[in-house]
Amino acid sequence: MSAATTAPVELRDGELAGWHEWARPWPVMIAALVAAGLTALLTVSADVLVRPDGFALFSSYSVVAFAAVGLLWRRRRPQSLVGLVLLLVAAALAGVALQGSSWSLVFSIGVLFDPVAALLAWYLLLSYPGVRLTRAATAVFALAVWTVVVGFVPWFFLSPAINGGTFLARCTAGCPPNALMIADRPDVAGHFATVEEVFRVLFAIAMVALLVSRLVLATRPRRRILAPVYAVGCVWIGLFGLFGAIGYFAVTEQRLIDALGWLLTGTRVVLPLAFALALLLAQSYAGRSLATMMQRLQGSPAPAELERAAAEALGDPRLRLALRRSNENAWTDVDGAPIVPAAGGPGRRWRALGSGEHPTAALGHDAALDDDAELLDAVSTAVVLSFDRSRTDTELQASRRRIATASATERRRIERDLHDSAQQQLVALRIHLDRASERLGRDEELEQVGLGLEQALHEIRAIAHGAYPAVLRDFGLGAALTEAARSDGRVRVKVGRLGRYGEEVEAAVYFSALEALQNASKHCPADSRIAVEVWEDAGDVRFEVRDDGPGFDPSTAPEGGGLVGMRDRLAVAGGTVEIHSAPGHGTRVSGAVPARST
Repeated sequence: MSAATTAPVELRDGELAGWHEWARPWPVMIAALVAAGLTALLTVSADVLVRPDGFALFSSYSVVAFAAVGLLWRRRRPQSLVGLVLLLVAAALAGVALQGSSWSLVFSIGVLFDPVAALLAWYLLLSYPGVRLTRAATAVFALAVWTVVVGFVPWFFLSPAINGGTFLARCTAGCPPNALMIADRPDVAGHFATVEEVFRVLFAIAMVALLVSRLVLATRPRRRILAPVYAVGCVWIGLFGLFGAIGYFAVTEQRLIDALGWLLTGTRVVLPLAFALALLLAQSYAGRSLATMMQRLQGSPAPAELERAAAEALGDPRLRLALRRSNENAWTDVDGAPIVPAAGGPGRRWRALGSGEHPTAALGHDAALDDDAELLDAVSTAVVLSFDRSRTDTELQASRRRIATASATERRRIERDLHDSAQQQLVALRIHLDRASERLGRDEELEQVGLGLEQALHEIRAIAHGAYPAVLRDFGLGAALTEAARSDGRVRVKVGRLGRYGEEVEAAVYFSALEALQNASKHCPADSRIAVEVWEDAGDVRFEVRDDGPGFDPSTAPEGGGLVGMRDRLAVAGGTVEIHSAPGHGTRVSGAVPARST
């Protein structure tokens, strides 16, 4: 089956991606502090507001808080434009702070900044966590713009007396006149003020309904990042609309107005903090998601399990994982079917995973997840690390098998050389020595030489057997272990149902069982019983070596000893070993290797 030949496309929220280059943290923060200080000084010295100290503190805090949170977003998510909009809100709020001035023109400009700051803040809420408006959000924002155009603007330019929109910006009797008035028509301005109040209520209802529906329909990871901002935003917008209703119905209960005004002010205080909290929660959740995924993906998970874990972490059930095959431009899904990573469909994005020009995989995810960069980066990192670990494990396993194959080949060569060369020469020498003894008669020195030759032959046969016994090669595991145990009368060998297996399997089982048998023979007293069993069960070749000897504590076994070598030898063949022992309770060594027949 041929694979698709289109490379994945990674699309990020990178519009105006260089904005953070000119929005340097220190200059921006210094400018915000200076603006906050100057406007506070201007408000306190003018003393034209009912609560000048409160307005000065509130305005200064708003400018600094939105600027600081905007810079935090700039640092944590440089590709996102949320930080830029937050900085624009801070700048507009610096303009709103001019309402505390006693100079007529400055005061009027400050009131004119009210709808500017409000529209920017509303746009931020409607587009969050990105900066693009959906179709529904565009309709709601158009209603907000219409409220300003048909309500605030005519009222502002036709009113001789104007007032700031915030609760703390209410003027005293000495409030400056409107320096930007173009016609003195307070009666007409009153009608436009009523229109504005009606549209404020409609806008507030529509926006709260949209934010709540988004929160309810969002996936769990996305709801986590929306919740702090939307919760505060809904309260703020709801109170904003409620004040419109109070104005329309001419409610005069001052205690109610004051209570709602303080609540509205408190909500505005919390709003920038909600954006900071959402960002910090996103980073915290991303870290936990990465840790959870790495714990879940221990070992070498199958691609389907990897895709399932990533989908659950991102809350995107439609997530797809594409894998690059041998051809650098060929892609398949986790089931091996062709896939075209660039054709994600509407609302979908593909994100390349891995380094270099040719990534090893790609994630096809909901485009909305681009706005949750920390979570998406964490899941992508987990997938890449899992692939890297699997590739490393595969390469390590292949390397071990090559080493084991080379070792087995070298063992056979040594056994063959000893048998065909040194052993045959010694046998020939022994024959010549016997003939010499027949001719020369009994000679003590010749007898000593003969005994030496016999000992040398015995040692060479033992070395050849340890290198790679011919009986293992010719007759298999059962015969080889029976032969190895023949020299120790304490050992009983039981051979179950066995076939012939690949050289790698037979060598791993034989030499591991032989290691356990030699350890038992070495450490058990003369009256001990040692049992060796080898059989095939459930697709595995299994062995077990038991003894009733003194036992030992496996945790104190020396590093790099025979037990470690046994584990490594079996691991090369894909097998495992278990060692059960305790001082005074004997030892049981059992192992299993997947059976691969010859």
